[in-house]
Amino acid sequence: MIKLRIKTNDDREFKEAVKWFEVAFNSPAYITEPDYTCFTLGGYELALYPEKDEVLEKPRTNMAYVGVKDISTIFNRLISMGANVVQKPFVLGGQIMIARVRDPFGHILCLIDDPSYT
Repeated sequence: MIKLRIKTNDDREFKEAVKWFEVAFNSPAYITEPDYTCFTLGGYELALYPEKDEVLEKPRTNMAYVGVKDISTIFNRLISMGANVVQKPFVLGGQIMIARVRDPFGHILCLIDDPSYT
């Protein structure tokens, strides 16, 4: 299993991010610890954990790739929940579509809808 990890900036943001991902992907976390929460999204493991460094104002370059079905529906749901459009859904090639959003916590999520991937 491929494991993706996203850091959040502080404990408050960590808790808010966990709630946001649960609603955004209609998927409860399967591991919930004070400093670590893990989801299974589109066959991939997505882990959230708070940043422990003292330097909190770092550039955000985290990007997670998430396999989805019905990319337009998921994309619109994320936008309605406060994510910002980075790249609207488009055909990458064949039947593969991708889109990118920035979640309310600054992470870029790349949505991939690939019918050949099960």
